[in-house]
Amino acid sequence: MSILATRFSKPYKKEIGQYEKTRTAKNVISNGLVAFLMAAFGSYYLPLAGGFIGAVATATADTLASEIGVLQEPRLITTFKKVPAGTDGAISILGTSAAIVGAGVIGIASFLLGVIPDPLIAIKISVISGTLGCFIDSILGAILERRNYINNEHVNLLATICGAIIGIVSVM
Repeated sequence: MSILATRFSKPYKKEIGQYEKTRTAKNVISNGLVAFLMAAFGSYYLPLAGGFIGAVATATADTLASEIGVLQEPRLITTFKKVPAGTDGAISILGTSAAIVGAGVIGIASFLLGVIPDPLIAIKISVISGTLGCFIDSILGAILERRNYINNEHVNLLATICGAIIGIVSVM
């Protein structure tokens, strides 16, 4: 799903300098480490399964929000002032909608794969944790990344940690 979002409107993204052809190993690790740890240590412990779903939903929501959101003029999450597409901490209605849909797809997949036996609970966990994790990513981007206190990989790691925590709390 993320690959399709990256390729969507490729010419326009290239034109505005927002096309990322490949992901670096740092990006993959920062988005996948928390989900890996949740899966490795929580295969039969439901709250950690919620953490796994929360981390994956956050990473998916953030990727879709970034890739689809650049197609609409965004606003900075902290001030709501209009900013150029690709600005750290920028959000848009289109990007937020894509994030929610992407998080929901993770919930459906987690039900279909047997991670969570109830589809409504699976979707609730993924949409809540993925959407909130995505907003946390934007807040961290606006406050810390724009000031060069942390980089994008740090933002992604912190956001997926938050998404996992929210996923764990959503299960309880």
